[in-house]
Parts: sequence; structure tokens; C-alpha cells
Amino acid sequence: MRGLPTFVAALGAVLGFVGGVGCGDEPICQSDVFIAVQTSQIVSDVDRAAPGIQAEIAVRTSAAAGELIRLEVVNPDGVIATRHEAIVDGRGNAVFLGVPMFTPRTTVRASVDTFCGFTSNEVTVDVLAASGCELALTPAPEVNPFYAPLGVLSTTSDPDPTTAGYQATATVTTRPGWTVELLRSTVTGDDPLASTTATADGTATFTRTLGDGLVVLRAICRGPAELVASLGVTALVDTTPPTCRLTAPFAGSTITPRFDTNANLADGIQLALAAEVAGTDVDGEPTTLVYQPTASGAPVSATTTAVDANGRSTAVASLMPATTPASFAFKLGARDHAGNTCEATETYDVSYGACDLAVVTPVTVIDRDANTAAGDGSQIDITLAASSGCVGRTVTATCGGNASTAVVEANGRAAVRATICSSSPCEIEATCTFTVTNAAALATETTAAFRFDDQPPTVFVELVAPLLACGSSVTAASDVDPTTDGVQLTARVTASGAANRFLEVSNTVGSFTQGVSGDHVFTVVAGLNRITGSAVDGAGNRGTSATCNVTLAN
Repeated sequence: MRGLPTFVAALGAVLGFVGGVGCGDEPICQSDVFIAVQTSQIVSDVDRAAPGIQAEIAVRTSAAAGELIRLEVVNPDGVIATRHEAIVDGRGNAVFLGVPMFTPRTTVRASVDTFCGFTSNEVTVDVLAASGCELALTPAPEVNPFYAPLGVLSTTSDPDPTTAGYQATATVTTRPGWTVELLRSTVTGDDPLASTTATADGTATFTRTLGDGLVVLRAICRGPAELVASLGVTALVDTTPPTCRLTAPFAGSTITPRFDTNANLADGIQLALAAEVAGTDVDGEPTTLVYQPTASGAPVSATTTAVDANGRSTAVASLMPATTPASFAFKLGARDHAGNTCEATETYDVSYGACDLAVVTPVTVIDRDANTAAGDGSQIDITLAASSGCVGRTVTATCGGNASTAVVEANGRAAVRATICSSSPCEIEATCTFTVTNAAALATETTAAFRFDDQPPTVFVELVAPLLACGSSVTAASDVDPTTDGVQLTARVTASGAANRFLEVSNTVGSFTQGVSGDHVFTVVAGLNRITGSAVDGAGNRGTSATCNVTLAN
């Protein structure tokens, strides 16, 4: 305790008390630590060459000399923009130099954490000084809840949304006759965009097309003997709207009683719908679906789900036509995080008296041509189910430009062989439309998408270490793994879109096949070695490469 009185006396002088501390003395902290920001307004820029307005901020405190004072500058969006530190002098003052400020006012927060406690003081400072180089964008960046506090430039405010990119105007306010340069700041520095001379009213205007992505613009204003930089203007540019479409029921489908989810026509047809919203920034965004009879009737809004992680949204519509046949028009709306929107429309015919018609099979990928004849493309066998009112009626299937027919049998089934692709083998996803008309001349149309794939992947095999041409002869000097017995080479099997790849090596010892996912080291023996690559795609089609021969000399 003998070394403490000197320290306490010094601390007591700052805190408003004197004397040493011993057994039975008062606690050394007799009051809370005090701190206050003394600067209330900024009338001048202390560093005109730096971007924006730089200020001197004075802080007064009862903290001891040598204590650390922290200062936080809060931008207009409520986010801490910069942090600064200063040391308390012997009179309880701390001065912060070159603090960047925001016009017309800036919130600053000073704090100190000492042996006697933590305290802070927050004030709003009026910034009356003009930097002499102030940059503004027109239109101003949009306030966006998802990206806040970052502003957004989207098609919502784009003056010319039909032109690629965002059409923005950057206006710099400075002094008449000064040279103004517009820059785009990047991680590697500033890229000059344009330069001009300020007009008689002290403004310089730049019209720019901004591409998607984060953009930071700033300006430099040069006078006869002075250079001033503006604050940066930051915004996220996103002018790419999502795409949206109704995926179920398929376009052109006739809505018959089989679509009614509660099987009770007394309350109309409760129609389940599905939509796809494609984009990288749509997850969780709401959708809208409005429908109404095409003849007459008020629009109705369906209850929809938000877009899920797979870009899907669902809805249920209640269709209650006074009579059928009738038609209903649907309009789907969606947006992305930036506010860019998309719309899709579809019209469905509703008929209570028309036949039900639905595709039964196939429901998975078709990987075999139903007709093995050469030269007539690729065919698939499709089974449809129709209600009793269409027994004996003809179903017409149209896949692309190819049409085929089948009759509905007594069991309500119709078997159609349709040409889905003009070539064989083939890999395609195609939409087929099926129509049937009952005795009352009421037509039903339904649509389905089929994926056909009997096209094997294209496979290549190459020797990559050492790099050798097929047909080469090697010696033990080519061994890539001297620690393993024999002579090792490295092969690579490539096959775009393949699910699995294999390497087969045949020589005088035998044949060996190994599944591979990258470069593969294998052993060659004396004499001829035949190397073949193969691959299997998701549909089970297998492709094989040409054989690559390599000879190991004795």
C-alpha cells in the first residue's frame, strides 16, 4: 500500500478530491466519470483535399490524463461510419482532428471506460460548412428494407427501364469554372469516368449508364490553386428483373371437375396453382395472383405463398362460373429483393361437361426409343386416362410439329405413341398437348412435359502426367510415383454432365476398371496398355471414349 498515495493523489486531483488512501478512508471514486462533446456545429472544413467535410471535434471529460477517449461517427442511416481515438490531456480535454462529417447534421458519440466506470455522451452536430464539391445522384437511391442501409437503383426508379442498365444523372455542386472529374471507386482504386467544367451556376452534370452491382461514385473538383473531393455516393444497382410463369395447370389446360381439390362443384372448382419465379434474389419475396372471368366479373386476389428457396410459389383460386364453358384470366406478379418486378398471364377454359383427360404415364425420364426403327426420330409411349364421356373418342397428341392419335378404350385409357424428337439418339425436354372432344362437342385440352434422354455422354481420356499423346512409348523414367512398385502414369477422364466416370486399363496382366472423380494414377506394365474412359449420366446412358494406347518399353 505504500506506493498507492502518490497515484491516488494524482487521480484525486482530477476527480475533485485530494489525499491518500489508507484503512478506513473514503473510496477513491467519489463521483461518476463525466464526458461531454463540446462541438455543436461545424462551420469550416479543416481538410478540403479530403473527401467530404473534415471537422475538429472537442471533448471534455473528468477522466484522468492519459485515458483513452473513443469517438464514433454515425451516418444518416444510423450506422457507425467511422471510429476515432484520442488521449485525454492534463486539463481533461481530448481533441479529434480530421473527423469526416455528414451534411446537414451528424451524430457523434464519445465514450470513456475507466477504473471508476464507463460513460458516454451522444450529440447531433450541425454541419454548416460546404465542402465545395458535393455529389448527388438523380434519381436518388431508393430506400430498400432488404438492403438497408444501402440504397438501391432498380427499374422502379430508372428513368428509362427499357434501356439496359440504370440511367443515372450525377450532379456535382462546386464553384463556377472549376474542373470536375467523376470517378468510380473500386477495390483497386479510382477509375475515371468523365470530366467537365462547372457551369456559371457552379454545377457539373454527368449522365451515366450504370451496370448491375455495387457502385461507389465520387467527384474531385479542381480550382486554380485548390483541390476538393466529394463524399462517395454508394448504391446497389439491380436492373435485372426476375422471370415468372404459371407452371400448373399447364398452359392451355381445360379445367374440368378433376381439378377440383375438394370434389364439390357446389362451391365451384377449387383450383390449385403453382408458379415459378426465377432469379438469384427472390427467396422469401411475396407473389400476387389475380383472376377474373374473361366475359365479365370483378377481379379476385388468390391467397399465395412467398417464393421458396427453389423459386416456387403456390396458390388456390375459387372458380365459380355461372355457366360453363367459361374462361378465366390469371395474372401472376412477383418481385426480387431490389424491387424489380415480373408478370405472367394465363387463360384457362373451364368446362363442367367436358371429359376429364390426364396423363398417366410416363412420369419419369424416358431413356429408350419406343420405336427402334432407324431414321424416324425418337418415340415415346404415353398413356392417358379419360372419363366415360369420351370412351370411343379420338385423342390427338401434338409434340412439337408432330401429331399422332389414339382412341379412348372402354377402360378409359388411350395409348399414344408420339414422336418427341426428330433425331435418335436424343436428349430433350418437350411439351405435348392432348385434346379430345366429347359427343356434345365440348373439347378438353391438357398439357404435359416429358424428358427424353437416350443420348450417352461424350467421353474423353487423356494422359496428363507426364503429358503424353495416345500411342506414345514410355520408360521407367516417366514414373510419376517412384515410391510405388511399377511405373505409374496419370490419366484424366472428362465427360460433361456425367454422374459417374470410370477408367479401364487393359494389358497382359488383365483388365481393371476404377471409378474416378479427378486425375487418376494407374500402373502400366511392360508392353501394350489400353486405356479407355467411360461415363454414365443421370438417365443411365453410358458413353465410352476412344482407346488410348501407351507402351511401356522393357
